[in-house]
Amino acid sequence: MKCKLVSIANAKSITVSTFDIAKNKTRASKLAVPAGSVYFVESEREIKSDGFITFTDEMEEYGFGRSLIGGWDYE
Repeated sequence: MKCKLVSIANAKSITVSTFDIAKNKTRASKLAVPAGSVYFVESEREIKSDGFITFTDEMEEYGFGRSLIGGWDYE
C-alpha cells in the first residue's frame, strides 16, 4: 500500500554491531531506527493491522524491524 510520509519523531539512528563466533571477528556495523520512534503517514485507505507487523527481516533475530500500526483522525 502506498503511503505519504508526513512526519518523524525519533532520536538519531543507533549503531548495531554483532560478533561472528565461527569466524572470530566482528561483523559490519549497521544503522537502525531507535526503539520508540514514531512515523506519521497518510494513506488513502485505512491500514488494518491486528498487532505487530514486520517491515524487514534484516536483524529480526535481534528484535529489529517489528512495528505497530495505529490510527488517528487529525481533521
